[in-house]
Amino acid sequence: MTQMILENVDVGYSKESSCFQRASVSFLPGTFNVVTGTAGAGKTTLIRLFLGVVKPKKGHVKVNDVDLVSLNSVRLERHRRNTGVVSQHPILIEDRTTIANVALPCQIQGLPNAEIKRRVEETVGLVGLDAVKYLPCAKLSQSEKLRASIARALIFKPKLLLADEPLAGLDADSAKNVFRLFQRMSEEGSTVIVTMVNNPRIRELTNLFSIEDRKIVPVENEKTFKAETEVE
Repeated sequence: MTQMILENVDVGYSKESSCFQRASVSFLPGTFNVVTGTAGAGKTTLIRLFLGVVKPKKGHVKVNDVDLVSLNSVRLERHRRNTGVVSQHPILIEDRTTIANVALPCQIQGLPNAEIKRRVEETVGLVGLDAVKYLPCAKLSQSEKLRASIARALIFKPKLLLADEPLAGLDADSAKNVFRLFQRMSEEGSTVIVTMVNNPRIRELTNLFSIEDRKIVPVENEKTFKAETEVE
Protein backbone atom coordinates (compact mmCIF):
# COMPACT_ATOMS: atom_id res chain seq x y z
CA MET A 1 0.00 0.00 0.00
CA THR A 2 1.17 3.51 -0.81
CA GLN A 3 1.18 6.70 1.25
CA MET A 4 1.82 10.00 -0.53
CA ILE A 5 3.20 12.93 1.44
CA LEU A 6 4.19 16.54 0.81
CA GLU A 7 6.23 18.16 3.57
CA ASN A 8 6.64 21.95 3.55
CA VAL A 9 6.87 22.08 -0.24
CA ASP A 10 7.60 25.26 -2.18
CA VAL A 11 7.07 25.29 -5.95
CA GLY A 12 7.49 28.35 -8.16
CA TYR A 13 9.94 30.96 -9.34
CA SER A 14 8.86 33.77 -7.05
CA LYS A 15 6.42 34.46 -4.23
CA GLU A 16 3.99 36.01 -6.67
CA SER A 17 3.99 33.14 -9.18
CA SER A 18 4.41 30.15 -6.86
CA CYS A 19 1.91 27.29 -6.83
CA PHE A 20 2.74 26.09 -3.33
CA GLN A 21 4.35 27.66 -0.28
CA ARG A 22 5.17 25.40 2.67
CA ALA A 23 2.40 23.06 1.50
CA SER A 24 1.96 19.84 3.45
CA VAL A 25 -0.52 17.02 2.97
CA SER A 26 -0.70 13.27 3.53
CA PHE A 27 -2.81 10.86 1.48
CA LEU A 28 -3.16 7.63 3.42
CA PRO A 29 -2.70 4.18 1.86
CA GLY A 30 -5.80 2.70 0.25
CA THR A 31 -7.81 5.93 0.30
CA PHE A 32 -9.77 7.72 -2.41
CA ASN A 33 -8.91 11.41 -2.37
CA VAL A 34 -10.29 14.36 -4.34
CA VAL A 35 -8.30 17.60 -4.57
CA THR A 36 -10.21 20.62 -5.83
CA GLY A 37 -9.09 24.08 -6.86
CA THR A 38 -9.64 26.83 -9.37
CA ALA A 39 -7.87 26.88 -12.73
CA GLY A 40 -4.19 27.55 -12.15
CA ALA A 41 -4.33 26.72 -8.44
CA GLY A 42 -1.77 23.93 -8.78
CA LYS A 43 -3.78 20.73 -9.33
CA THR A 44 -1.63 19.55 -12.25
CA THR A 45 1.52 20.58 -10.41
CA LEU A 46 0.48 18.34 -7.51
CA ILE A 47 0.17 15.37 -9.87
CA ARG A 48 3.54 16.16 -11.43
CA LEU A 49 5.17 16.43 -8.01
CA PHE A 50 3.99 12.92 -7.15
CA LEU A 51 5.40 11.67 -10.44
CA GLY A 52 8.75 13.30 -9.81
CA VAL A 53 8.40 15.39 -12.97
CA VAL A 54 8.34 18.64 -10.99
CA LYS A 55 10.88 19.04 -8.21
CA PRO A 56 10.16 21.41 -5.31
CA LYS A 57 12.43 24.33 -4.51
CA LYS A 58 12.14 23.32 -0.87
CA GLY A 59 10.56 20.46 1.05
CA HIS A 60 10.02 16.76 0.48
CA VAL A 61 7.79 14.66 -1.77
CA LYS A 62 7.53 11.17 -0.34
CA VAL A 63 6.19 7.82 -1.50
CA ASN A 64 5.91 5.96 1.78
CA ASP A 65 9.27 6.81 3.36
CA VAL A 66 11.16 7.44 0.10
CA ASP A 67 11.77 11.04 -0.99
CA LEU A 68 11.29 11.32 -4.76
CA VAL A 69 13.72 14.25 -4.84
CA SER A 70 16.54 11.88 -3.84
CA LEU A 71 15.85 9.21 -6.47
CA ASN A 72 18.07 8.74 -9.50
CA SER A 73 16.58 8.59 -12.99
CA VAL A 74 16.32 4.78 -13.02
CA ARG A 75 14.38 4.60 -9.75
CA LEU A 76 12.17 7.53 -10.78
CA GLU A 77 11.30 5.78 -14.03
CA ARG A 78 10.44 2.61 -12.10
CA HIS A 79 8.16 4.65 -9.83
CA ARG A 80 6.38 6.18 -12.83
CA ARG A 81 5.93 2.83 -14.56
CA ASN A 82 4.27 1.46 -11.44
CA THR A 83 1.91 4.43 -11.17
CA GLY A 84 -1.39 4.69 -13.01
CA VAL A 85 -1.71 8.14 -14.58
CA VAL A 86 -4.65 9.85 -16.25
CA SER A 87 -3.75 13.24 -17.73
CA GLN A 88 -6.09 15.99 -18.84
CA HIS A 89 -5.08 15.41 -22.45
CA PRO A 90 -4.82 11.69 -23.26
CA ILE A 91 -1.47 10.63 -24.69
CA LEU A 92 -2.19 7.66 -26.95
CA ILE A 93 -0.45 6.01 -29.88
CA GLU A 94 -2.88 7.24 -32.51
CA ASP A 95 -2.21 4.62 -35.19
CA ARG A 96 -2.66 1.71 -32.77
CA THR A 97 -5.99 0.23 -31.75
CA THR A 98 -7.75 0.93 -28.49
CA ILE A 99 -6.86 -2.49 -27.09
CA ALA A 100 -3.21 -2.10 -28.12
CA ASN A 101 -3.00 1.16 -26.20
CA VAL A 102 -4.75 -0.27 -23.15
CA ALA A 103 -2.49 -3.34 -23.13
CA LEU A 104 0.76 -1.36 -23.17
CA PRO A 105 1.43 -1.16 -19.37
CA CYS A 106 0.93 -4.92 -18.99
CA GLN A 107 3.32 -5.58 -21.87
CA ILE A 108 5.94 -3.33 -20.29
CA GLN A 109 5.60 -5.29 -17.07
CA GLY A 110 6.03 -8.55 -18.96
CA LEU A 111 2.73 -10.20 -18.09
CA PRO A 112 1.82 -13.39 -20.00
CA ASN A 113 -0.17 -12.82 -23.21
CA ALA A 114 -3.18 -14.75 -21.93
CA GLU A 115 -3.32 -12.59 -18.80
CA ILE A 116 -2.94 -9.41 -20.84
CA LYS A 117 -5.80 -10.45 -23.14
CA ARG A 118 -8.06 -11.22 -20.18
CA ARG A 119 -7.32 -7.91 -18.50
CA VAL A 120 -7.75 -5.92 -21.70
CA GLU A 121 -11.15 -7.45 -22.46
CA GLU A 122 -12.33 -6.83 -18.90
CA THR A 123 -11.02 -3.28 -18.58
CA VAL A 124 -12.19 -2.10 -22.00
CA GLY A 125 -15.65 -3.36 -21.12
CA LEU A 126 -15.62 -1.58 -17.77
CA VAL A 127 -15.11 1.81 -19.43
CA GLY A 128 -17.63 1.16 -22.19
CA LEU A 129 -15.29 0.85 -25.18
CA ASP A 130 -16.24 -2.59 -26.50
CA ALA A 131 -17.68 -1.09 -29.69
CA VAL A 132 -14.44 0.69 -30.61
CA LYS A 133 -11.79 -1.63 -29.20
CA TYR A 134 -10.42 -2.57 -32.64
CA LEU A 135 -10.42 0.99 -34.00
CA PRO A 136 -7.19 3.01 -34.16
CA CYS A 137 -7.22 5.70 -31.50
CA ALA A 138 -7.04 8.39 -34.18
CA LYS A 139 -10.68 7.57 -34.99
CA LEU A 140 -11.96 7.79 -31.41
CA SER A 141 -13.94 10.71 -30.03
CA GLN A 142 -12.35 12.81 -27.29
CA SER A 143 -14.50 11.07 -24.68
CA GLU A 144 -13.47 7.66 -26.00
CA LYS A 145 -9.81 8.67 -25.95
CA LEU A 146 -10.12 9.77 -22.35
CA ARG A 147 -11.77 6.50 -21.37
CA ALA A 148 -9.03 4.57 -23.21
CA SER A 149 -6.48 6.52 -21.17
CA ILE A 150 -8.35 5.66 -17.97
CA ALA A 151 -8.50 1.98 -18.93
CA ARG A 152 -4.76 1.98 -19.58
CA ALA A 153 -4.15 3.48 -16.12
CA LEU A 154 -6.37 0.89 -14.41
CA ILE A 155 -5.37 -2.28 -16.24
CA PHE A 156 -2.27 -3.19 -14.26
CA LYS A 157 -3.95 -2.49 -10.90
CA PRO A 158 -1.40 0.08 -9.71
CA LYS A 159 -0.88 0.75 -6.02
CA LEU A 160 -0.98 4.47 -6.85
CA LEU A 161 -3.39 6.15 -9.29
CA LEU A 162 -3.02 9.85 -10.15
CA ALA A 163 -5.82 11.34 -12.24
CA ASP A 164 -5.78 14.98 -13.35
CA GLU A 165 -9.34 16.19 -13.99
CA PRO A 166 -10.34 12.82 -15.47
CA LEU A 167 -14.07 13.56 -15.66
CA ALA A 168 -13.76 16.66 -17.83
CA GLY A 169 -15.27 15.93 -21.23
CA LEU A 170 -17.23 12.86 -20.10
CA ASP A 171 -21.00 12.64 -20.12
CA ALA A 172 -22.72 12.20 -16.74
CA ASP A 173 -23.14 8.41 -17.01
CA SER A 174 -19.53 7.83 -18.06
CA ALA A 175 -18.29 10.15 -15.30
CA LYS A 176 -20.24 8.28 -12.63
CA ASN A 177 -18.99 4.96 -13.96
CA VAL A 178 -15.35 6.10 -13.95
CA PHE A 179 -15.73 7.50 -10.46
CA ARG A 180 -17.06 4.15 -9.25
CA LEU A 181 -14.06 2.40 -10.81
CA PHE A 182 -11.72 4.72 -8.91
CA GLN A 183 -13.66 4.02 -5.72
CA ARG A 184 -13.33 0.29 -6.31
CA MET A 185 -9.58 0.64 -6.77
CA SER A 186 -9.21 2.26 -3.38
CA GLU A 187 -11.37 -0.45 -1.81
CA GLU A 188 -8.94 -3.01 -3.27
CA GLY A 189 -5.96 -1.24 -1.67
CA SER A 190 -4.80 1.38 -4.17
CA THR A 191 -4.19 4.98 -3.16
CA VAL A 192 -6.21 7.16 -5.55
CA ILE A 193 -5.70 10.92 -5.96
CA VAL A 194 -8.07 12.74 -8.31
CA THR A 195 -7.98 16.46 -9.08
CA MET A 196 -11.09 18.38 -10.11
CA VAL A 197 -12.28 21.96 -10.46
CA ASN A 198 -14.08 23.47 -7.48
CA ASN A 199 -17.46 22.19 -6.36
CA PRO A 200 -17.41 18.66 -7.79
CA ARG A 201 -20.81 17.01 -7.39
CA ILE A 202 -19.97 13.52 -6.28
CA ARG A 203 -22.21 10.81 -4.92
CA GLU A 204 -19.54 8.72 -3.24
CA LEU A 205 -17.98 9.48 0.11
CA THR A 206 -14.50 10.90 -0.44
CA ASN A 207 -11.58 12.47 1.36
CA LEU A 208 -11.83 16.01 0.03
CA PHE A 209 -9.03 18.57 -0.08
CA SER A 210 -8.83 22.07 -1.53
CA ILE A 211 -5.90 24.10 -2.85
CA GLU A 212 -6.20 27.53 -1.24
CA ASP A 213 -3.62 30.29 -0.80
CA ARG A 214 -0.80 27.98 -2.00
CA LYS A 215 -1.70 25.36 0.61
CA ILE A 216 -3.53 22.03 0.43
CA VAL A 217 -6.16 21.91 3.13
CA PRO A 218 -8.73 19.27 4.10
CA VAL A 219 -12.36 20.22 3.57
CA GLU A 220 -14.18 19.40 6.77
CA ASN A 221 -17.91 19.20 7.14
CA GLU A 222 -20.40 16.92 8.82
CA LYS A 223 -21.04 14.93 5.65
CA THR A 224 -17.34 14.62 4.72
CA PHE A 225 -18.58 15.86 1.38
CA LYS A 226 -21.21 13.47 0.13
CA ALA A 227 -23.05 15.40 -2.54
CA GLU A 228 -26.71 14.86 -3.22
CA THR A 229 -26.64 15.81 -6.88
CA GLU A 230 -25.48 14.04 -10.01
CA VAL A 231 -21.94 14.16 -11.36
CA GLU A 232 -21.74 16.79 -14.05
